[in-house]
Amino acid sequence: MIIFLVGMPASGKSTLAKKIAEQYHFTVIDLDSYIEEKYQKKIPEIFNEGGESFFRQLESESLKGLNFNGKMIISTGGGTPCFYDNMEFILKKGIAIFLDTPLTIILDRVSQNISQRPMFQGKTKETIQKQIEELYQQREPFYQKAHYQINNESDFFELELMQNI
Repeated sequence: MIIFLVGMPASGKSTLAKKIAEQYHFTVIDLDSYIEEKYQKKIPEIFNEGGESFFRQLESESLKGLNFNGKMIISTGGGTPCFYDNMEFILKKGIAIFLDTPLTIILDRVSQNISQRPMFQGKTKETIQKQIEELYQQREPFYQKAHYQINNESDFFELELMQNI
């Protein structure tokens, strides 16, 4: 079984993937971490050196080049489903789950960890809020294609998720 977690940056995909992997004995792959290891550079460095379009190309190649086998849970980047037909690939390869987190929670998380979020660096909280709202509007149609949608507002979403699969 292959599970893909999709959703906005800071929606909790990586955290949930680790919890599920530990509890249900899945292999976990955090796509951003995988890319950093593969290219020996941090995501912000890749963005700075080649821009977003270059990063999205590497991201798509990395996603499609994974060795899929056994029970795996893959935490994708927030924009992964939105480029290079990645969402269609995800839907064919496994079970896609949209982790829908309120934008106020995402804003708080992004603001607390801005150094790890290259697209938000150097911006005011108001600018980040507007950018998050715009990103959600652009990306939500891709996320909505997922097989399942889990609302990440409570501690019970993990239980709800695993009962639905």
